[in-house]
Amino acid sequence: MSDAIRVQLPFYDGTLPEAGGVIETASDAIHALLVVHKLDLPVQHQVVAHPLAEGNIQQFSVEGAGLKIASLIFSDAALASNPAVQQHLTEIVGKPYSRTTIDLFLAEQLRPVYLKQGYLKAKLGPAEVRLTEVPSAKLPEQIPVFVPIATGEVYHFADVQWSGNNVISSIALTSYFGVKPGAIADGMQIEEARSWLWEVDGVIRFKAEASAWTPSAVQLQQVWVDPPARRQGFATRALRDLVRILLERTPVVTLFVRRDNLAAISLYEALEMRLVLRYRSILL
Repeated sequence: MSDAIRVQLPFYDGTLPEAGGVIETASDAIHALLVVHKLDLPVQHQVVAHPLAEGNIQQFSVEGAGLKIASLIFSDAALASNPAVQQHLTEIVGKPYSRTTIDLFLAEQLRPVYLKQGYLKAKLGPAEVRLTEVPSAKLPEQIPVFVPIATGEVYHFADVQWSGNNVISSIALTSYFGVKPGAIADGMQIEEARSWLWEVDGVIRFKAEASAWTPSAVQLQQVWVDPPARRQGFATRALRDLVRILLERTPVVTLFVRRDNLAAISLYEALEMRLVLRYRSILL
């Protein structure tokens, strides 16, 4: 498909603007490609949120084509003997053909397999349709999909350096995250580190968890300080450092607070957080 678009748009590099004549030209190029394959159906397009990263993408679709994913073949032969991967294949094989569906499958089911083995920069895809018929033949209803995979190198933990933190010692942080020099860098373990705890002599000076994390924002929940440690500045110090660290990775940090929790509201306002909405829960 990229080659077909590039015939009409020589500058095409895999990206398109959200609107304008260029989009219609690309749509016409895709339609012409489908006609060559005996599939004369209108091509629709819309801007949708990128399923795997920040920003938007231009999504092209054809209604009524009846194309289904026949198989997913990976260039990494080791996946053929991976029980978890083979089990998850049943979730996508036989479903309507969609690049978005395939990309989500690679991100949600395949990427964790490589991250856990230390392949932190494994490149999955882009998926390719490989047909054996002549170029002008009618598209088969069952579409075989090939996924090239470049695993890259296995990463190991060497050492950890912490910055932007004035609350918890580097030794405590390293121990908490289970980082051992020389061990394989488990990418899933790195990504799932979404709980923060500051505890001294069995007393929780600060605790918080990320309940939702997107490219646009992170939402904190279960912010807590044990009663004996309250009103000593621990929450202010810890939350200020935590928010600063989070804002290096996402543009917005949010949380919910009860309107009668004046102490918490005072803390958040002191950190320059602002009220954006009010809501009420109604139990029926």
